[in-house]
Amino acid sequence: EYLGLARLKNGQRAHARAEYETYLSRFPDTDGAVRVQQRLNALLSSAQSDRKPLRASRGSGDFTYDAYGTVSTSYQRAESFVDLSGAAMLDSSQIINVDAVGLMQNQRFDARVRASGYFRYDFLDSEVGDGSRVRYLNVSLRDRFLELSGILGRQPGRGGGILGRYDGLSTRWAFGDQAYVGAAVGFPQLSAISDSLNTDQVFFEARVGLENWNDQFTGEIWSVVQLLDGEIDRAALGYEVRWFGPLGSAFSAM
Repeated sequence: EYLGLARLKNGQRAHARAEYETYLSRFPDTDGAVRVQQRLNALLSSAQSDRKPLRASRGSGDFTYDAYGTVSTSYQRAESFVDLSGAAMLDSSQIINVDAVGLMQNQRFDARVRASGYFRYDFLDSEVGDGSRVRYLNVSLRDRFLELSGILGRQPGRGGGILGRYDGLSTRWAFGDQAYVGAAVGFPQLSAISDSLNTDQVFFEARVGLENWNDQFTGEIWSVVQLLDGEIDRAALGYEVRWFGPLGSAFSAM
């Protein structure tokens, strides 16, 4: 069930459908079967009704709003026992994590705002120090009629030769039933704990691909060029191919 949720969150609808169907075939009499069947029904119904009525009219209609998120806190403590005389306190911190999402949509447009990060309060006032990190802070917009979408802000790199988080703009346009093209430009994050805008490095990326072709095949070809202080720092060309069928799955990338 969680594999299906992960596939669906990653935009792999055919893979999610296969996971749900596998669950129902292996565990048809469990308590979770009803829940999984509901998830599968919702997935199938959304796939069937997503295009025809929405493409029939350019009207937008009224917006609906929703929001969800999580707030959690944890205490972190570290001591070093040098000898029997006592321990040296290395860290005593309270960490607060926040992840929030706001949604606005109507018949044509989907808008989403996401903010995720944490704040650390250091009780010792030591070298660890207070601090905060902004993991994600972005706004995304999708036009169902044009099948055009984009994300602006701090976001994760989702393949295509983009390594890790970055601050920038990514766009995608779907045409036909499965084909799409995409592009991105942005400033890569220097490290996992970096919180500043790094303008010394900038990259440009483009991709073209097929998604859920024949409900089994997904693949894309991408190219990326990264500059450091105006000079080429990295240039790459690659591909990713995924196949998921009734007898197994396969993945290839270069």
